[in-house]
Amino acid sequence: MSYACALLTQVAELLEELSGDTAAGEPARRRAAELAGGALTRYVDVNRIDTGLPGASPPTGPPAPRVLISYPRADSAFVDDLADELEILLGQVWVDRRQIVVGESFIRAINTALAEVTTFVVVLSPDAARSRWVQNELGAAVALRNQGRELRIIPVLLPGGMQPPLLADLNAITVTDRGAAATVARAVAQPAPPR
Repeated sequence: MSYACALLTQVAELLEELSGDTAAGEPARRRAAELAGGALTRYVDVNRIDTGLPGASPPTGPPAPRVLISYPRADSAFVDDLADELEILLGQVWVDRRQIVVGESFIRAINTALAEVTTFVVVLSPDAARSRWVQNELGAAVALRNQGRELRIIPVLLPGGMQPPLLADLNAITVTDRGAAATVARAVAQPAPPR
């Protein structure tokens, strides 16, 4: 985390130096302070920072994948390991416990996240089959995909987990060892095959 704080501080200083505006780096400085305090809530998407510099062009190339992980609370340890590994590989991972702040609406936060992500990872275990939250999030993701939204859905089958019929056409990642988060993260981080 200290490395991320240092990078955010450097981004803030660079933005301030290039723009001549001491407020330009404030969002990155705020995020560095949150991280230093242990808050794993929101991230600064450097692709969305308006530098205000004349002639500055937006980043080129495909945007980095933005991942949302849907899971039951019983699988939190595996999901935390997976999210940590994905953040190293991709930088942008949405996990409810890390992003939703006290007093914020779960439904609003999840809807907003679903509108912004490019990859939906659903952790399927016996507990997931009983979780109304996982079922609702999965239903929303499938509905978005069926409406034509470019949303990659990746099922991750933990021991005892079953792939729902609506995802039968998708190649799932089968986990036999709950300590395999790094392997799963590498598979999730692979570019989506062309359609």
